[in-house]
Amino acid sequence: MAYKSSSDEDRPFQSNKCPTPEEVIAQYLANTSYAVPEGMPSDGFQAARWWMARQAPGDPFSEAATPPVKKGGEWSTPYHDRLVYTLRKFLKLKRVHQIYVIEHIESGVPWEGDDIDFYITVVEETAVMKTCDKERYFEDGFKKMHKALKGMTV
Repeated sequence: MAYKSSSDEDRPFQSNKCPTPEEVIAQYLANTSYAVPEGMPSDGFQAARWWMARQAPGDPFSEAATPPVKKGGEWSTPYHDRLVYTLRKFLKLKRVHQIYVIEHIESGVPWEGDDIDFYITVVEETAVMKTCDKERYFEDGFKKMHKALKGMTV
């Protein structure tokens, strides 16, 4: 599905005004041909807001501490870049994995652009952690890690 920007006049990187995250994502969506899941709006700005609602907000200690700055005619925007990076990785996933990621994001397991196999492990471990005693979970994890490290050679 091709995305259209709400306004053809929105050219965020050609302006002296720093582009908003929505503008950056909408521009990316307008130029991509990757398949998107059902439920993602067809308007670029609405799709951007849909994606942003499913991603972690800007980290106040890194992304927000690094305000957008214009370098050599282009804006440097760490938060915006992270949103586009995760969206690009998401759109490259198989449809079944896109659905899996969205279902688990909406159930409270954040996705940060991880490979799908790793994310499945995160989801599984999160489920285990939620169902057992926290101290026991960490003890078991420490034992597993110790066992794994014991078999390693330097």
